[in-house]
Amino acid sequence: MQVRPADATGQHPCQHLAGPWRRLWEILDRKRIPAQHHRFHCRITRLVSGRESTTSAGAACSLYGSPTPPLPAPVPFAHTLTMENHAERRVLLATGNPGKVREFRRLLEPFGIAALTPADLGLSLDVAEDGATYTENAVTKARAFAAAGRMTALADDSGIEVDALGGRPGMYSARYGGPGLDDAGRVALMLSELEAIPDERRTARYRAVVAIAFPGETAPPVAFEGIQEGRIGHAPRGERGFGYDPIFLLADGRSQAEATDDEKDCISHRAQAARAAARYLLEHGE
Repeated sequence: MQVRPADATGQHPCQHLAGPWRRLWEILDRKRIPAQHHRFHCRITRLVSGRESTTSAGAACSLYGSPTPPLPAPVPFAHTLTMENHAERRVLLATGNPGKVREFRRLLEPFGIAALTPADLGLSLDVAEDGATYTENAVTKARAFAAAGRMTALADDSGIEVDALGGRPGMYSARYGGPGLDDAGRVALMLSELEAIPDERRTARYRAVVAIAFPGETAPPVAFEGIQEGRIGHAPRGERGFGYDPIFLLADGRSQAEATDDEKDCISHRAQAARAAARYLLEHGE
């Protein structure tokens, strides 16, 4: 079984460029807004015949004076240099969540991958997320949408894991507190549960698994996992992002909802997994 490390090796994403292209990349690379001192962990799971095998690789991300290697994945401009000869590919997103749709389209576009929504195809599916793991849920959704849309489908399952809550809400992050709560209600509930917890014990992480399934089961599904470490703040801040982003603190003290899209795309759990999935599609897609 082949396991793919998704650029977790710390190699420079444009190391193959030469001459003026390499120089241009280096200039632009130095101008990136830093995603300071975030540690990446990217585990990729490939499913074959219903069995699961995983491997892990870590690479530190720090762009200001750190000896650690550069970010393990290219930023969009790099892909305009490296992906320009690829014909546009299409993938069906197994979600109607507006925040996820915007994020996936932003992440996949630099690879020349057009992300369609179920509404684009006139589909309306309600797939039960009753698996025991993120991977099971993501693969189940991807398979269902690939079959219904008769095209390659991409699905994700994600959650926030708070150490002081024993890892909750985890896989149930979207249903935390019951069906009557929206994002703001779930954020408020989490803050109330953590009210007496000091800063040093408010550690948490975002986890995402992105799965790809192919129409007609012409190939086994594949799944990619990304993890982003952080802490839970004491009050919501910021207007960007969605879900728990207003209380998920980055190492510089800002919330994820205060980060720009470019910053978030450098460090987020979903970005890590989505970029690995995009590379796989370019190599193995239909």
